[in-house]
Amino acid sequence: MGIVLSIETEIMSFEVEGECDWITAELEDGTVLAIKPYIGQIARVGYDPNTGVPIYAVGTGFQLRYISVQKRNYVFPELVKAKISGECPWINVKIDDGSILKVKPNIVSIVRIGVDPAGVPQYMIQIQAAIQVQKIPKELIKKPAHKTMMHT
Repeated sequence: MGIVLSIETEIMSFEVEGECDWITAELEDGTVLAIKPYIGQIARVGYDPNTGVPIYAVGTGFQLRYISVQKRNYVFPELVKAKISGECPWINVKIDDGSILKVKPNIVSIVRIGVDPAGVPQYMIQIQAAIQVQKIPKELIKKPAHKTMMHT
């Protein structure tokens, strides 16, 4: 049996200790971007049916600065090869329900999606967060559902 996600997602309030520094992405066309990922949202999305432990989803965002830009004729959309310099550290996240997570945002892909009116390329950056559960208050853990077996 897999993980059961709830239809009733609960958006959580949280505080972070630490943050990501600017990460440099040197794109194959010579454009250089500075990307600063951040944790934008935490939601409790369900419970593990085997352990009863809450499952959290982390929404990430980013700030973007152009260090240098190459204006060319491009094909859209296009997955862009990039040399990434730097990475985010693990960030401690204290959720208002008493849970504590460690979260590490990672840049997964960069896609050129168009150009603005001035010809500056625009990008979609996919960031995925690795999550480590550090603490879950006992009162949040639900009793696991027992499997029933039929005998024939």
